Amino acid sequence: MTKSIEDSIRSLVRGAGVEASVELTKELEQLGLGFREQMGQVHLSQPLELLDANEILHWVSSKPDLEIHWSIDSTNSHLVGKKPKSVTICLAEQQLAGRGRRGKSWVSPFGKNIYLSLGREFRRQITDLGGLSLVVGTQVVKTLHACGLKDTGLKWPNDILLKGGKLAGILVELGAPADGGMFAVIGVGINLSLQEADSQQIDQPHTTVEQYGSVSRNELTGKLCENLLQAMTVFERDGFAAYHEEWNHYNLYRGRQVMIHRGEERIDGIDTGVDENGNLLLKTTEGVRVFNAGEVSLRARD
Repeated sequence: MTKSIEDSIRSLVRGAGVEASVELTKELEQLGLGFREQMGQVHLSQPLELLDANEILHWVSSKPDLEIHWSIDSTNSHLVGKKPKSVTICLAEQQLAGRGRRGKSWVSPFGKNIYLSLGREFRRQITDLGGLSLVVGTQVVKTLHACGLKDTGLKWPNDILLKGGKLAGILVELGAPADGGMFAVIGVGINLSLQEADSQQIDQPHTTVEQYGSVSRNELTGKLCENLLQAMTVFERDGFAAYHEEWNHYNLYRGRQVMIHRGEERIDGIDTGVDENGNLLLKTTEGVRVFNAGEVSLRARD
């Protein structure tokens, strides 16, 4: 995309009409942005809130390095490759190759959702970082609650659900140990709005923020950045134990009958929350069993 086309789209977002051209209308179609032509001028069919560094940083008490990309393969991959020396937050309007857990893709249309990665070093060993993704989950839910989505909660280990559909996902990637520390990239994707064509690419029940509320994209992003930055400092010092009770508070499956799948094995029981290391505690007929997030998947029975 040329700089002039990007500038034209920014003008459209501000509500101005822009002279119609084949290049502009083709780009709008590729980005999935609805538009109308009137008297030789192009107008967007619906309002669009692009990411704005000043509006985002308004909600952030510290001063991390902030990158905002128009389009990128993956915010996580970008920071994994860059490995910045200082705390860095990478955001994008669109991901061309967004990734979720277990090799799944993350549908990432332009200008609609939140695609956020936070890269930083932890002065801890890899064995001390257990539960990191669960801590991130608590902060995503905490942020969504603060923005009015009170029914949002967690499914172990780190799915964020609303009304039975997946609203957000988390992908944590660790670098190689170096100088007594670990570099980690924490990726968060939140569905604010999806068109039908986007939804058809997702192979599981899902939902969006716009179905249940209205919130500024920049405000939500800024508040999430603030909560994540604060939580990572506490986690580096105290580990998951500091968020053990908060995670259990947000657990939508606690007290429910669930099924654990470990390869071909199925274990039935009652979800009784997580321990101070972030492991799932499952009450079975044989007693309470402990499961690690890397070895199993959980589903509800009721």
